[in-house]
Amino acid sequence: MTSVKYFHSAMTDAPVLNGTAGSLIGVLDACLVNGFSLRTVDSLTVAANVATANISAGHGYEPDTIVLIAGATPAGLNGEKRVLSATTNTITFAAPGIADTTATGAINARLAPAGWEKPFSGTNLAVYRSANVAGTREFLRVDDTGTTDARVVGYESMTDVNTGTGPFPTNTQRSGGLWWPKASAAAGVARAWTVIADDRAFYVFVNTSTNGAGVMPNSYGWVFGDFNSAKSGDAFGCYITGHSASAGAITSSLGSGISYSGTSANEGFVARAFTAIGGSLQIIRQIEYPNTNNTHPGAVGLFTYPNGPDNGLYLAPAFLYEGSTGNRGRLRGLLYPCHTLADTTFNWRDKIDGQGAYAGRKLLAVKSIGVPNTAAATAATIFFDITGPW
Repeated sequence: MTSVKYFHSAMTDAPVLNGTAGSLIGVLDACLVNGFSLRTVDSLTVAANVATANISAGHGYEPDTIVLIAGATPAGLNGEKRVLSATTNTITFAAPGIADTTATGAINARLAPAGWEKPFSGTNLAVYRSANVAGTREFLRVDDTGTTDARVVGYESMTDVNTGTGPFPTNTQRSGGLWWPKASAAAGVARAWTVIADDRAFYVFVNTSTNGAGVMPNSYGWVFGDFNSAKSGDAFGCYITGHSASAGAITSSLGSGISYSGTSANEGFVARAFTAIGGSLQIIRQIEYPNTNNTHPGAVGLFTYPNGPDNGLYLAPAFLYEGSTGNRGRLRGLLYPCHTLADTTFNWRDKIDGQGAYAGRKLLAVKSIGVPNTAAATAATIFFDITGPW
């Protein structure tokens, strides 16, 4: 499967996020809609059902990323391919059912986008929507006219970049929408970021500090998109998180971030309640293991790592609940550690092999919720399934 993609600021040709208007839209365009790091493939050969692409200009693609191959004959070599291995000038990917051959054609490769569309745009304004007709296909409006923060609102429907119905949150709930921090100051210094997405939901993490695009000890994280609803056919099972005020210059941890657990982690909204009656509803996120209210997963856990009896890493999803009415569903792709972890146990972009229910999958570590540009004890380590499907 190639449904899950991940991207980060240390990748070759990654768009720059900084304290300037429009920079977040540049990142979202590249990751969700267009892809990036286009390269000419000089030769493409198949041997024993493995394709090797030679790229003399170099590429920067990583194992487990998804590349989009185009222009090759036989046609079975085109499309989204998971990178199995990489050197400076080559990548390999599986080519099942294709006889040993050397491909012909004007072949190129790029990092594949996550499968979203951008139906409306304006100057430093953008609207994104999943292209997957199986999902809710709610709209996300991003106002990136600011420097240190962007403003975000979900909508049930939109007719242009400034006009929509069914906002979540409403203007009464959060005037002007939620805040997604970009940078600690209005400046052109690059910030580190990570995006993990499929074609129905995406997570974005930003180190708002000024320490560069390749340094991400801690970050603030947000999500927009569908969750795995407990209600069959949930037409409004779309969730958005953000902060309640400008946060780009904040130098403390944010309980509103996606990494935070507990009943105070309520800066999240869905389009409607499970009854489908009414409008925007504030909803609570809680990790599915006990004694974790208002904590930073990884910084606070139930037991040490690794687990003594089996040397394992225990992970749990998070559910969203509508107060006393019950569990609305679970976040997709995101897993929280049940352990207390040292800040250095896992680093940004470490990959581990999944265990138990996640056997056969790769998990990506992200450092989040702690104060940017520090290795604070409050830093959380969370994990994403980058194999999928979610």
